Amino acid sequence: MRIARCFLVLLVGMIMCTVILPCPSLSETNTQDPYYTKVNIWYEEPGKILATNYHKGAIIPAGTQVNNVKVSSNSIAFQVEGMHGVIFNIINVPAHTLMKTQELFDLYFSKEDIKKKLGLLSKFSIAEKKHIENGEIAVGIRLNIRPRI
Repeated sequence: MRIARCFLVLLVGMIMCTVILPCPSLSETNTQDPYYTKVNIWYEEPGKILATNYHKGAIIPAGTQVNNVKVSSNSIAFQVEGMHGVIFNIINVPAHTLMKTQELFDLYFSKEDIKKKLGLLSKFSIAEKKHIENGEIAVGIRLNIRPRI
């Protein structure tokens, strides 16, 4: 009897939390709002970009505006401003990235333009910014520029 009461209280609590205090979910990231890449993203196939982000193929530079962002349990789909009709899809394999897809999204994208005066890139020199945007490794460039969660 006591176990049944505890179960009932737990069940009612969960229902009230869902009704009164909706919890954020991945589907809330689906938006028409523009986002900006915080890191360079390399790809060979726009529809299948592995989140391990190997430095291979074409590049979407850090600071690129993206639209129509949709985050699911294992992928992030988006369109790059100026590349109409092309849908990019980052596939998250948590065993390799060691993070959830929402964490990966927070690592890769920002609502703030990182190229603005006080954006993420503002602390770098002009030469460093050029190397970052081109995805180049160069002597004198600071390491660990990618924010970690």
